[in-house]
Amino acid sequence: MDIKDQLKDIPIDQVAERLGLGLQKLGANRQGECPSGHGSKGGRCFSIDLKGNYFHCFHCGAGGDVIDLVELAKGIEFIPAIQWLAEHYRLDLLPMLDRAKVERDPKRQEYYQRASLYDLIYQHGKELLYQEPGREALRYLTKERGYQVDLLRQTDWIYWPPEEDIRAYLKRLQPEAGEQIKALKLTGYFGDNFRLAFPYQDRRGAITAFIKRATAPQGIKAKGEDGIRYDSTPGEGVKHDLFNLNKCRGLEELVVLEGYPDALYLPTVGLKNVVAVGQGLLSRTHLEGLKAFGVKRLILSFDNDQVGPENTAKALETLRGTGIRAFVVNPPLLAPHKDPDELVMAKDLGAYKKLLEGAEYGARWQARHIASRHDLTTDIDLDRALGEAWGAWATLEDSIEQKAFEETLRGATGLTGDDIKTRWEILSEEASQEETGEGTQRPGQEDRGQGLRRGHNRGRGGAEAGPPGSPAGQRH
Repeated sequence: MDIKDQLKDIPIDQVAERLGLGLQKLGANRQGECPSGHGSKGGRCFSIDLKGNYFHCFHCGAGGDVIDLVELAKGIEFIPAIQWLAEHYRLDLLPMLDRAKVERDPKRQEYYQRASLYDLIYQHGKELLYQEPGREALRYLTKERGYQVDLLRQTDWIYWPPEEDIRAYLKRLQPEAGEQIKALKLTGYFGDNFRLAFPYQDRRGAITAFIKRATAPQGIKAKGEDGIRYDSTPGEGVKHDLFNLNKCRGLEELVVLEGYPDALYLPTVGLKNVVAVGQGLLSRTHLEGLKAFGVKRLILSFDNDQVGPENTAKALETLRGTGIRAFVVNPPLLAPHKDPDELVMAKDLGAYKKLLEGAEYGARWQARHIASRHDLTTDIDLDRALGEAWGAWATLEDSIEQKAFEETLRGATGLTGDDIKTRWEILSEEASQEETGEGTQRPGQEDRGQGLRRGHNRGRGGAEAGPPGSPAGQRH
């Protein structure tokens, strides 16, 4: 994590107090006059958000993180503001400042302006969910999804009013923010047809978007499509961090789910260390937040459906070489349920925790997955499977995981360790010849996939990755 990101984690209320801004407590926020010196109608146009660790002025539009706050309040430039924060809060960073290249995000002001307005919508929608306007949305959550009201109140589900009602409410609350409110994007691709939502937050808690849900279990018809259940407010980079990561600071082990509703529900029954990728994949951008939080282990627990195993395999590939140890709950173990949320509601949290406690090395799961994708009763498919397996094995950087991979592959294929060793020695030699341009390509070699070539020469510490039993393959 770079110096700028470390400084951004300094609690903004502490910085505001040291700067002598004299803000008043209002719920989870602090409000008052803008330190830039302009007047305001109600004396509370300036607000700092403690959850997201940022500030915003609804009158002049200024906004940003703790670095921007120091710049604004003290009237200094970017680098002196960083120096001031390090001197007062992070003396350990001072020796690195001269050598560091620190650049600011040019879009930060727009980012935090939107987050401030989104937070007002969230607070309002949270109240409305349990009042008359939210009756239908509440009925869906309790009757269709099975929430108990006391647990539901612990989640971030909100009632999402019609767009014109939202803008009218924001204008009443912050009349000086007319242009910002007008520019705020509230409607997604499928229109203003959703009355239920929850916020998507970055790792510090600033709301970047809202995921919206139809209250009809079967979804709605929109844009000529049937069964549309989800939509979201538009925005750039809104899902940069994993969903719910902001609530997992300080935890070394996280459970990665697919569904957002799963990650909303499971913390209410006692499983706090859950995050979600949504209906997508674990991405490289997600890794930044995981590394910033010092996460050491991930348990991948994806849905029991057609794409769950493939998404698991792709996530393992993304995690390779990151230093984060990966474990897997095999998706079919959730059966007869589709996802962890359904399993817990049908049984209890204990049933799901038992699966988490039995999570296996990602390498062991991957070996079994590779074998399952091939017809091992045919020679050509066995050859393809061994080629793909060698490519995956050779990229593993941990000797324990390599051993687990090989053991599992032996069990899945029925081959002995010597059988696999012999074949992998041939594959290793072929890969070397391809890279150096020596020799000719053997028939069927292209079927072994690019993973074979990627895996070559990627052992621990840059040592050549040989087959099991070879000097390079013994890493104990």
